[in-house]
Amino acid sequence: MSDRQHIAHDIAHDLAQVENAIDAAIAAAGGFVARLPAYRREAMLSAVAGQEVFSAVGEATNLLTTARGEIVRGHHKLEALRRAMKLDPVTAGGPADKPPSDAVMPPLPGVPLA
Repeated sequence: MSDRQHIAHDIAHDLAQVENAIDAAIAAAGGFVARLPAYRREAMLSAVAGQEVFSAVGEATNLLTTARGEIVRGHHKLEALRRAMKLDPVTAGGPADKPPSDAVMPPLPGVPLA
């Protein structure tokens, strides 16, 4: 494996870790947002009292989604660079045929489905 191909493999591994971490953060934040109304009711707070919390957590979740989009954009730019450099396709697991961009990813371990 050439030095550049080895570096491409390391980049793919790191990129996959970042993508998975952001997905896990979005899933966790979404679950938290989904549970907030029940928490508010259990604490016997008015909707007015909890609105600032809903807004802040909703905005944070939106920012995570934006960050995910930027990572995906970077992923596509790395893919274009890999092709321009005529390097073999790589995945986080090593050289392989990459799955299609629209392939369904299995659930993340330890992340409940919302």
